[in-house]
Amino acid sequence: MKLEQPPNATKNPESKDEIIAGLEQVLEKLAHWECRVDEANPECKVRHGWFGWLNAREWFEMVGMHSRHHLRQKAKLDEKLAEAGIS
Repeated sequence: MKLEQPPNATKNPESKDEIIAGLEQVLEKLAHWECRVDEANPECKVRHGWFGWLNAREWFEMVGMHSRHHLRQKAKLDEKLAEAGIS
């Protein structure tokens, strides 16, 4: 299943340095919000296109889930590249 392209879609990074800078920014934002997210009313929710209505804690946890998903994808790609003799 593919989600519709959101109106605030981001562009693909153009370099490894840009990827690293983006990941560092995500980590900074996570650290900032980690201690604040539980202050939000758990009854206040925003709709996610695939997972339905989520509160602040659930959205916050989605970041880790999303990251683990991409790490699994990368591991599969690395495996296939190794099988094909491409490093």
